[in-house]
Amino acid sequence: ADPHCAQRRLTLKTYAVVPVSKQVGVLEWVQDTRPLEELIKPPALPKYNEANKQYKSIYKSVQDYQAALQKSCNSKAMKAFANIQHILPPDVLRNSLMANAATPQAELTIRGNYAQSLAALSTAHYILGIGDRHTGNTLVSNKEGLLVGIDFGHAFGSATQLLPVPELMPFRLTRQMIGVLSPLDAEGLLKRSMTYVMAALRANKDVLKQTMEIFISDPTVDWLHNARKQAHNQGVDDPLNWAIQNKVTVLDMKLRGDHPGIVMTEELRASTHSWIRKSAQDNGPIHQLVFGKEGGERRG
Repeated sequence: ADPHCAQRRLTLKTYAVVPVSKQVGVLEWVQDTRPLEELIKPPALPKYNEANKQYKSIYKSVQDYQAALQKSCNSKAMKAFANIQHILPPDVLRNSLMANAATPQAELTIRGNYAQSLAALSTAHYILGIGDRHTGNTLVSNKEGLLVGIDFGHAFGSATQLLPVPELMPFRLTRQMIGVLSPLDAEGLLKRSMTYVMAALRANKDVLKQTMEIFISDPTVDWLHNARKQAHNQGVDDPLNWAIQNKVTVLDMKLRGDHPGIVMTEELRASTHSWIRKSAQDNGPIHQLVFGKEGGERRG
């Protein structure tokens, strides 16, 4: 075990998965947990519904998302997002978690557990390209505040490469999630822990690659299907080998410490959607969104 991670209790809570057939399996029930959504939505339902209503009034379809993405860092979109975000108070999730704390010391323990597990989970999700991290796909233990990731249907960058609206965030770190860290912030409670987790993953990169060999030697039906779609757009003859090499390349880039923007554009250029591949090219709208307006100077 990595000594820095062990000292700071930077671990991932896991659960058993037993495959029964190619399509059926049994998952261990994670006791005394709830999805984050249940801690945010019910306590602030009227404001939650209002925020959701305003959001859907702006983005009614996939085409609306695509149009907004191609405008890149549009000031109107940023202002609209800020207005919607501020409908909900920033401490809804924090108040729900801390309701289980009987003493001030218990509050500190919950916050510490939450921060440590968030740092470990976020870093691991970035390295493995885990997507679809909405509030229903993260559990939190009621008494301890530890986070548990579930539902890994989008992994190894598939949410960036396959969805009609690509995921451009490396992990979930919203206003509500940061609010739990109050009165400190992500800089104080997450940055160093995430650095230690990343260092541990890089030091054990061979283990990660060996684990990935399972998918390479025995690819899932989804991998085969998606590989064919991606390879067709790239004009290659061996879809599975090309898709595997692309995922290994991206994993190597992340473990090597390449700029996240460069890693992201590498994934986007393998998208199954032509408009995304075009927008991810140098000076394209999505390229500018990922790097910022001065992105060309940050690529080296």
